[in-house]
Amino acid sequence: MVFLSNAPDNAEYWVKVARTQDQCSIRYRLDDRDEDAAEMLYKKISLTCG
Repeated sequence: MVFLSNAPDNAEYWVKVARTQDQCSIRYRLDDRDEDAAEMLYKKISLTCG
């Protein structure tokens, strides 16, 4: 599991990064200020990677 700190707010970029991981195990580190956005990003990565 890779935890990202201060990750850029760019879902497309992180989906591409996730595809390079063995099990697409990148998960956006949740931030109280951006919890909804991070959850949406995580769901998008999960959907893209299956």
